[in-house]
Amino acid sequence: MLKFHEVCTLFPEMDPDEKRAMLEDIRQNGVRIPVWVWKDQVIDGRHRFICCQELGIECPTQEYTGTEDQIVSFVMSLNASRRHLSSSQRAAVACQAMSIQRRLRDAAEKEAKPAKPGEPTPKPKPVDEELDDLAKQIGTNRRYLRFADKLRVERPDLFKKVVNGDVKLRTIIDELGDDLMGGKESDDAPGVPDEDEQDEITTDELGHEIPADLRECWDMLKEFDALCALQRDFRKRVKVLCDTAAGAYLERALPEMNAASKSLEKELKTMAPYTVCPHCNGDCCNQCRGMGWIPRGVFDLASEEDRERWSNPAAAF
Repeated sequence: MLKFHEVCTLFPEMDPDEKRAMLEDIRQNGVRIPVWVWKDQVIDGRHRFICCQELGIECPTQEYTGTEDQIVSFVMSLNASRRHLSSSQRAAVACQAMSIQRRLRDAAEKEAKPAKPGEPTPKPKPVDEELDDLAKQIGTNRRYLRFADKLRVERPDLFKKVVNGDVKLRTIIDELGDDLMGGKESDDAPGVPDEDEQDEITTDELGHEIPADLRECWDMLKEFDALCALQRDFRKRVKVLCDTAAGAYLERALPEMNAASKSLEKELKTMAPYTVCPHCNGDCCNQCRGMGWIPRGVFDLASEEDRERWSNPAAAF
Protein backbone atom coordinates (compact mmCIF):
# COMPACT_ATOMS: atom_id res chain seq x y z
CA MET A 1 0.00 0.00 0.00
CA LEU A 2 1.45 3.36 -1.01
CA LYS A 3 1.96 5.99 1.67
CA PHE A 4 2.20 9.75 1.31
CA HIS A 5 5.64 11.34 1.55
CA GLU A 6 5.75 14.53 3.61
CA VAL A 7 6.35 16.62 0.47
CA CYS A 8 2.71 15.92 -0.42
CA THR A 9 1.73 18.35 2.33
CA LEU A 10 3.61 21.29 0.79
CA PHE A 11 0.68 22.53 -1.28
CA PRO A 12 -2.84 23.28 0.02
CA GLU A 13 -5.57 20.69 -0.20
CA MET A 14 -8.01 20.93 -3.09
CA ASP A 15 -11.29 22.54 -2.17
CA PRO A 16 -14.36 20.23 -2.29
CA ASP A 17 -15.55 21.53 -5.66
CA GLU A 18 -12.16 20.97 -7.29
CA LYS A 19 -11.98 17.48 -5.85
CA ARG A 20 -15.48 16.60 -7.09
CA ALA A 21 -14.53 17.83 -10.57
CA MET A 22 -11.36 15.71 -10.56
CA LEU A 23 -13.23 12.68 -9.24
CA GLU A 24 -15.80 12.92 -12.03
CA ASP A 25 -13.12 13.45 -14.67
CA ILE A 26 -11.22 10.37 -13.50
CA ARG A 27 -14.45 8.38 -13.35
CA GLN A 28 -15.12 9.17 -17.00
CA ASN A 29 -11.61 9.35 -18.47
CA GLY A 30 -9.30 7.60 -16.00
CA VAL A 31 -5.96 9.03 -14.80
CA ARG A 32 -4.11 10.52 -17.75
CA ILE A 33 -1.03 11.74 -15.83
CA PRO A 34 0.56 9.00 -13.66
CA VAL A 35 1.28 9.75 -10.00
CA TRP A 36 4.95 10.19 -9.06
CA VAL A 37 6.22 7.65 -6.51
CA TRP A 38 9.49 7.24 -4.63
CA LYS A 39 10.12 4.01 -2.68
CA ASP A 40 6.41 3.18 -2.25
CA GLN A 41 5.58 6.75 -1.26
CA VAL A 42 3.49 9.18 -3.28
CA ILE A 43 5.44 12.41 -3.79
CA ASP A 44 3.17 14.14 -6.33
CA GLY A 45 -0.43 13.55 -7.38
CA ARG A 46 -2.00 12.70 -4.03
CA HIS A 47 -5.40 14.02 -5.09
CA ARG A 48 -5.43 11.76 -8.16
CA PHE A 49 -4.38 8.85 -5.96
CA ILE A 50 -7.12 9.56 -3.38
CA CYS A 51 -9.75 9.83 -6.12
CA CYS A 52 -8.69 6.43 -7.48
CA GLN A 53 -9.00 4.94 -4.00
CA GLU A 54 -12.50 6.35 -3.62
CA LEU A 55 -13.47 5.00 -7.05
CA GLY A 56 -11.88 1.62 -6.33
CA ILE A 57 -9.64 1.70 -9.41
CA GLU A 58 -5.90 1.26 -9.84
CA CYS A 59 -3.87 4.46 -10.07
CA PRO A 60 -1.04 4.51 -12.63
CA THR A 61 2.35 5.50 -11.20
CA GLN A 62 5.82 6.45 -12.37
CA GLU A 63 8.97 6.03 -10.29
CA TYR A 64 11.18 8.96 -9.32
CA THR A 65 14.82 7.87 -9.45
CA GLY A 66 16.52 10.79 -7.71
CA THR A 67 17.62 10.90 -4.09
CA GLU A 68 15.26 11.85 -1.27
CA ASP A 69 16.91 15.22 -0.65
CA GLN A 70 16.25 16.08 -4.34
CA ILE A 71 12.54 15.29 -4.10
CA VAL A 72 11.54 18.69 -2.72
CA SER A 73 13.04 20.62 -5.64
CA PHE A 74 11.47 18.15 -8.06
CA VAL A 75 7.98 18.49 -6.58
CA MET A 76 8.27 22.28 -6.37
CA SER A 77 9.21 22.44 -10.05
CA LEU A 78 6.14 20.34 -10.94
CA ASN A 79 3.68 22.40 -8.93
CA ALA A 80 4.93 25.94 -8.32
CA SER A 81 3.90 27.33 -11.71
CA ARG A 82 0.74 25.31 -12.24
CA ARG A 83 -0.97 25.93 -8.89
CA HIS A 84 -3.15 29.01 -8.41
CA LEU A 85 -1.34 30.47 -5.40
CA SER A 86 -1.01 34.02 -4.11
CA SER A 87 2.40 35.53 -3.38
CA SER A 88 1.80 34.89 0.33
CA GLN A 89 1.00 31.24 -0.30
CA ARG A 90 4.04 30.82 -2.56
CA ALA A 91 6.29 32.24 0.16
CA ALA A 92 4.77 29.95 2.82
CA VAL A 93 5.04 26.86 0.60
CA ALA A 94 8.66 27.72 -0.23
CA CYS A 95 9.53 28.02 3.47
CA GLN A 96 8.05 24.61 4.19
CA ALA A 97 9.95 23.20 1.22
CA MET A 98 13.21 24.75 2.41
CA SER A 99 12.75 23.33 5.92
CA ILE A 100 12.04 19.81 4.63
CA GLN A 101 14.90 19.94 2.13
CA ARG A 102 17.42 21.02 4.75
CA ARG A 103 16.38 18.20 7.04
CA LEU A 104 16.50 15.60 4.28
CA ARG A 105 19.87 16.94 3.11
CA ASP A 106 21.29 16.74 6.63
CA ALA A 107 20.05 13.17 6.96
CA ALA A 108 21.60 12.24 3.61
CA GLU A 109 24.94 13.77 4.62
CA LYS A 110 25.00 11.79 7.86
CA GLU A 111 24.45 8.55 5.96
CA ALA A 112 27.01 9.41 3.27
CA LYS A 113 30.53 8.02 3.42
CA PRO A 114 33.02 10.32 5.16
CA ALA A 115 35.17 12.41 2.83
CA LYS A 116 38.65 11.13 2.01
CA PRO A 117 41.61 12.88 3.71
CA GLY A 118 42.33 16.13 1.93
CA GLU A 119 39.01 16.07 0.04
CA PRO A 120 37.10 19.34 0.55
CA THR A 121 33.72 19.09 2.25
CA PRO A 122 30.99 20.80 0.22
CA LYS A 123 29.56 23.78 2.06
CA PRO A 124 25.85 24.61 1.98
CA LYS A 125 24.78 27.93 0.53
CA PRO A 126 24.45 30.85 2.98
CA VAL A 127 20.88 31.31 4.18
CA ASP A 128 20.44 34.65 2.40
CA GLU A 129 21.68 33.21 -0.89
CA GLU A 130 19.33 30.26 -0.51
CA LEU A 131 16.46 32.63 0.22
CA ASP A 132 17.31 34.73 -2.82
CA ASP A 133 17.31 31.64 -5.05
CA LEU A 134 13.94 30.56 -3.69
CA ALA A 135 12.49 34.06 -4.01
CA LYS A 136 13.50 34.23 -7.66
CA GLN A 137 12.09 30.75 -8.33
CA ILE A 138 8.65 31.43 -6.90
CA GLY A 139 8.32 35.15 -7.68
CA THR A 140 8.57 36.84 -4.28
CA ASN A 141 11.34 38.50 -2.23
CA ARG A 142 13.80 37.48 0.47
CA ARG A 143 12.19 39.37 3.33
CA TYR A 144 8.81 37.84 2.57
CA LEU A 145 10.43 34.40 2.82
CA ARG A 146 12.31 35.27 6.00
CA PHE A 147 9.15 36.55 7.65
CA ALA A 148 7.16 33.51 6.49
CA ASP A 149 9.83 31.18 7.88
CA LYS A 150 9.75 32.97 11.24
CA LEU A 151 5.97 32.71 11.24
CA ARG A 152 6.20 28.96 10.48
CA VAL A 153 8.30 28.39 13.59
CA GLU A 154 6.69 30.79 16.07
CA ARG A 155 3.06 31.02 14.94
CA PRO A 156 2.12 27.78 13.15
CA ASP A 157 -1.56 28.64 13.58
CA LEU A 158 -1.22 31.82 11.50
CA PHE A 159 1.19 30.13 9.11
CA LYS A 160 -1.41 27.47 8.28
CA LYS A 161 -3.92 30.22 7.45
CA VAL A 162 -1.40 31.77 5.05
CA VAL A 163 -0.81 28.41 3.33
CA ASN A 164 -4.57 27.92 2.93
CA GLY A 165 -5.01 31.42 1.52
CA ASP A 166 -7.17 32.64 4.43
CA VAL A 167 -4.88 35.58 5.28
CA LYS A 168 -2.07 37.44 3.51
CA LEU A 169 1.45 37.85 4.85
CA ARG A 170 1.10 41.58 4.25
CA THR A 171 -1.73 41.71 6.82
CA ILE A 172 0.28 39.78 9.44
CA ILE A 173 3.37 41.91 8.79
CA ASP A 174 1.34 45.06 9.40
CA GLU A 175 -0.01 43.65 12.67
CA LEU A 176 2.91 41.64 14.06
CA GLY A 177 5.92 42.45 11.88
CA ASP A 178 8.40 44.09 14.23
CA ASP A 179 7.35 42.04 17.26
CA LEU A 180 7.69 38.74 15.44
CA MET A 181 11.03 39.64 13.87
CA GLY A 182 12.44 41.05 17.13
CA GLY A 183 12.65 44.59 15.80
CA LYS A 184 13.19 46.04 12.36
CA GLU A 185 15.63 44.34 10.02
CA SER A 186 18.91 45.87 8.95
CA ASP A 187 19.00 48.43 6.14
CA ASP A 188 20.46 45.91 3.70
CA ALA A 189 17.28 43.81 3.81
CA PRO A 190 14.78 44.84 1.15
CA GLY A 191 11.48 46.15 2.42
CA VAL A 192 8.24 44.32 1.87
CA PRO A 193 5.97 46.17 -0.54
CA ASP A 194 2.24 45.80 -0.48
CA GLU A 195 1.33 42.46 -1.99
CA ASP A 196 -0.65 44.14 -4.76
CA GLU A 197 2.41 46.26 -5.63
CA GLN A 198 4.80 43.35 -5.25
CA ASP A 199 3.10 41.21 -7.85
CA GLU A 200 3.29 43.09 -11.12
CA ILE A 201 1.16 40.69 -13.07
CA THR A 202 2.88 39.83 -16.35
CA THR A 203 2.04 36.12 -16.44
CA ASP A 204 -1.22 34.27 -15.94
CA GLU A 205 -1.83 31.73 -13.17
CA LEU A 206 -0.22 29.00 -15.28
CA GLY A 207 2.95 30.97 -16.01
CA HIS A 208 2.18 32.09 -19.58
CA GLU A 209 2.96 35.67 -20.53
CA ILE A 210 -0.10 37.92 -20.60
CA PRO A 211 -0.37 40.10 -23.73
CA ALA A 212 -0.22 43.81 -22.86
CA ASP A 213 -3.81 44.43 -23.96
CA LEU A 214 -5.08 41.78 -21.52
CA ARG A 215 -3.15 42.77 -18.38
CA GLU A 216 -5.93 45.08 -17.26
CA CYS A 217 -8.07 41.96 -16.79
CA TRP A 218 -5.54 40.45 -14.38
CA ASP A 219 -5.19 43.79 -12.57
CA MET A 220 -8.82 43.36 -11.54
CA LEU A 221 -8.18 40.07 -9.70
CA LYS A 222 -7.88 42.02 -6.46
CA GLU A 223 -11.50 43.06 -6.90
CA PHE A 224 -12.57 39.42 -7.22
CA ASP A 225 -10.58 38.63 -4.03
CA ALA A 226 -12.17 41.54 -2.19
CA LEU A 227 -15.68 40.42 -3.14
CA CYS A 228 -14.92 36.85 -2.01
CA ALA A 229 -13.69 38.23 1.31
CA LEU A 230 -16.94 40.18 1.67
CA GLN A 231 -18.95 36.98 1.25
CA ARG A 232 -16.93 35.22 3.96
CA ASP A 233 -17.38 38.22 6.26
CA PHE A 234 -21.10 38.26 5.48
CA ARG A 235 -21.50 34.64 6.61
CA LYS A 236 -19.60 35.25 9.83
CA ARG A 237 -21.61 38.35 10.71
CA VAL A 238 -24.94 36.68 9.95
CA LYS A 239 -23.95 33.77 12.18
CA VAL A 240 -23.11 36.19 15.02
CA LEU A 241 -26.45 37.93 14.53
CA CYS A 242 -28.31 34.60 14.61
CA ASP A 243 -26.77 33.89 18.01
CA THR A 244 -28.57 36.93 19.46
CA ALA A 245 -32.22 37.37 20.38
CA ALA A 246 -32.68 39.77 17.46
CA GLY A 247 -31.64 37.05 15.00
CA ALA A 248 -33.97 34.34 16.26
CA TYR A 249 -36.15 34.33 13.14
CA LEU A 250 -33.23 34.97 10.82
CA GLU A 251 -31.68 31.70 11.93
CA ARG A 252 -34.38 29.81 10.03
CA ALA A 253 -33.01 31.17 6.76
CA LEU A 254 -29.35 30.70 7.72
CA PRO A 255 -28.75 27.50 5.69
CA GLU A 256 -30.21 29.05 2.53
CA MET A 257 -28.30 32.31 3.03
CA ASN A 258 -25.02 30.48 3.59
CA ALA A 259 -25.60 28.31 0.54
CA ALA A 260 -26.34 31.34 -1.63
CA SER A 261 -23.31 33.22 -0.32
CA LYS A 262 -21.00 30.23 -0.88
CA SER A 263 -22.39 29.79 -4.37
CA LEU A 264 -21.67 33.43 -5.16
CA GLU A 265 -18.14 33.15 -3.78
CA LYS A 266 -17.58 30.04 -5.90
CA GLU A 267 -18.78 31.87 -9.03
CA LEU A 268 -16.41 34.76 -8.30
CA LYS A 269 -13.49 32.36 -7.92
CA THR A 270 -14.24 30.30 -11.00
CA MET A 271 -15.14 33.17 -13.34
CA ALA A 272 -12.09 35.36 -12.67
CA PRO A 273 -9.33 35.58 -15.33
CA TYR A 274 -7.20 32.46 -15.02
CA THR A 275 -5.19 31.79 -18.18
CA VAL A 276 -4.61 33.31 -21.59
CA CYS A 277 -6.73 31.40 -24.10
CA PRO A 278 -4.73 28.28 -25.03
CA HIS A 279 -6.35 28.18 -28.47
CA CYS A 280 -5.54 31.66 -29.72
CA ASN A 281 -2.82 32.88 -27.30
CA GLY A 282 -4.79 36.01 -26.51
CA ASP A 283 -5.73 36.92 -30.10
CA CYS A 284 -9.41 36.11 -29.42
CA CYS A 285 -11.33 33.21 -30.90
CA ASN A 286 -14.66 31.44 -30.54
CA GLN A 287 -13.30 29.28 -27.73
CA CYS A 288 -12.73 32.29 -25.44
CA ARG A 289 -15.77 34.20 -26.78
CA GLY A 290 -13.53 36.95 -28.05
CA MET A 291 -12.06 37.73 -24.62
CA GLY A 292 -8.57 36.33 -25.21
CA TRP A 293 -8.60 34.59 -21.82
CA ILE A 294 -10.58 31.90 -20.01
CA PRO A 295 -11.62 31.62 -16.35
CA ARG A 296 -10.79 28.82 -13.92
CA GLY A 297 -14.22 27.28 -14.35
CA VAL A 298 -13.72 26.80 -18.08
CA PHE A 299 -10.18 25.51 -17.58
CA ASP A 300 -11.43 22.91 -15.09
CA LEU A 301 -13.92 21.57 -17.65
CA ALA A 302 -11.07 20.58 -19.97
CA SER A 303 -9.65 17.07 -19.85
CA GLU A 304 -6.87 16.36 -17.37
CA GLU A 305 -4.48 15.81 -20.29
CA ASP A 306 -5.24 19.24 -21.76
CA ARG A 307 -4.98 20.91 -18.36
CA GLU A 308 -1.57 19.33 -17.81
CA ARG A 309 -0.39 20.45 -21.26
CA TRP A 310 -1.64 24.01 -20.78
CA SER A 311 -0.08 24.17 -17.31
CA ASN A 312 3.44 23.93 -18.74
CA PRO A 313 4.69 27.54 -18.96
CA ALA A 314 7.12 26.57 -21.70
CA ALA A 315 4.46 24.96 -23.85
CA ALA A 316 3.67 26.48 -27.21
CA PHE A 317 -0.04 27.12 -27.70
